[in-house]
Amino acid sequence: EAYIQNIIAKYRNKITYDAATGEIMDARQSMAMIEDFWLPSRGGCFALDTKISLLDGRDVELAELIKEYKEGKLNWTYSVSPDGMIVPGLISWAGVTKRDTEVIDVHLDNGEVLTCTPEHKFILRNGKKIEAKDMVAGTSLMPFQKGKKQINAKTNEYEFVVHPATNEEEFTHRMVCYYFEENEPRKQIHHIDFNRLNNSPENLQQMGRLDHMRLHSEAGYLGWNDESKYEHHCENLSIAGKKYFQTEKGKAQAAKHAEHLRENARLDKTRLSPEEYYNKYIKPRTEGAIAARNRDKQTLSEEEYRAKYNIDFQTKRYQPEVLDKLSFEEIGRVICKAVQENKTISNSELFELVKDKTNGLIKNEKSLRKYLIHHGYESISGFIIRNVDDKFISNKRKSFAKQEFGNHKVLKVVYREDKMDVGTITVDGNHIFHDYHNFALTSGIFVMNSGGTQIDTLQAGETLGQLDDVLYFQKKLFRALNVPLNRLEQESQFSLGRSSEITRDEVKFS
Repeated sequence: EAYIQNIIAKYRNKITYDAATGEIMDARQSMAMIEDFWLPSRGGCFALDTKISLLDGRDVELAELIKEYKEGKLNWTYSVSPDGMIVPGLISWAGVTKRDTEVIDVHLDNGEVLTCTPEHKFILRNGKKIEAKDMVAGTSLMPFQKGKKQINAKTNEYEFVVHPATNEEEFTHRMVCYYFEENEPRKQIHHIDFNRLNNSPENLQQMGRLDHMRLHSEAGYLGWNDESKYEHHCENLSIAGKKYFQTEKGKAQAAKHAEHLRENARLDKTRLSPEEYYNKYIKPRTEGAIAARNRDKQTLSEEEYRAKYNIDFQTKRYQPEVLDKLSFEEIGRVICKAVQENKTISNSELFELVKDKTNGLIKNEKSLRKYLIHHGYESISGFIIRNVDDKFISNKRKSFAKQEFGNHKVLKVVYREDKMDVGTITVDGNHIFHDYHNFALTSGIFVMNSGGTQIDTLQAGETLGQLDDVLYFQKKLFRALNVPLNRLEQESQFSLGRSSEITRDEVKFS
């Protein structure tokens, strides 16, 4: 692909000579249509609702990214180098590439489903490339992982990325800034728009530590005096306070405060009546605990609820040699059928359905989970994600799978019956910063650029069904080809003199 790009850059030009200055220059912008050429490329593309992760902190659908590109907005994404290090990638083009084309669904082990053309290239974990149609269950892909954490106990959370080559974390703003500039000692990286999650290169600036503190101090003073932002600042303080009490210093301060409250309670026990003491200390605590437990019972899964409140599962010792006698295929069919009939079915309800098929050997939900783990699955949800069509799986199970798995492996590749419009982006097509030609999807993997030419509908071409328009373009085509018209148009076969003479157009064409 890089070689083809070099060929295009080399030959797609028009050398002109300026007689006034004697300068030779490239005037490709004034090329006529018949002076240009196009190389058709067999490249893959994604559905227009595919989300792409950007350095400015957003996860944007491809359709919106195409719109922003046409409006002239500059966007940056993440790329991965051949040696497995994440670097910034400039989006130099975005557009629709194919209309009403065949697509496939690629199911990943984190619950994500990607829709793309069969020939789109993915990056394997070892750095090699593979087309989507050639992937099989278990294919390991190049992972894209990011998260948020504090630089130290006194800072807010900043985004970090995990380099696939080393599995080491690096703060995104440092990765981006140091890619373009050297790390200057004793300097800090400032986010120009004060959004610490916007790590686009144009938003980062190295500056001295004192200057950085002074700038944020002045901005904070102006912000607190802005009534429209006052509530937002108070909310941020609340979040920062909660984070502070999770640090060692904060825990020590909280313990000191708790001891002060206990001392007051001991004094109140001697000063207040039993009824007053109960209403002040016992009743609020009891009511709060009951409310919290009822809330957890509604929001947590049965397994999480039992674990949090230490409720014993009362299970007997798991015996794989006994459970191997069960028909795994039959149990699997029961689970798959139940999920297809009821998308929101719980694990305990699934156990009740398969209990009769096990002759009492699987006694509860935990035994069922261990039985599936024994056969190579991570959990009950892991079995469902891998064996049931995506449309039958609830969002809760998909979310659970996304947290539980994360091996960045392919579960299955499914050809779709419907067709759709697809598009793609090009990362640094002119090799200004690098020639890696790949980008990160929000689903958690890196994929290659796609070849292809943007498909647009000409505004003046809406009446091409009429014969006059077709003939107009036909004549334009004949002239552009420089073919003698008497070879192509019957009505132009007229000549003066002897018909055996060669016409001037034929001599010129020869």
